[in-house]
Amino acid sequence: MQKDLSLMLITCGETIRTSLQRLCDSGKGVLFLVQGGMLKGSLSDGDIRRYLLSGGKIDDGVLNAANRAPVFLFTAEREHAESGMTEKSACSGSPP
Repeated sequence: MQKDLSLMLITCGETIRTSLQRLCDSGKGVLFLVQGGMLKGSLSDGDIRRYLLSGGKIDDGVLNAANRAPVFLFTAEREHAESGMTEKSACSGSPP
């Protein structure tokens, strides 16, 4: 079944305030920032919370709080997803 992702997409010119409303509307916990059909970042409520706690303003641009280097997987590489997530988890749990 094809899922409607339009509620999870936001343009890079939006504000933090707008993105919070979109997060609530989508109920998914993450938004994807797009510009010209290209993925420019991802944004979660945690990203917004950290940004605001560090002194950011709610009417600032969404790119200020976004993760501009999100981890993603192309559909054709789907079969590698499980091993990739396992490797990522193992690396993130190790001390530097």
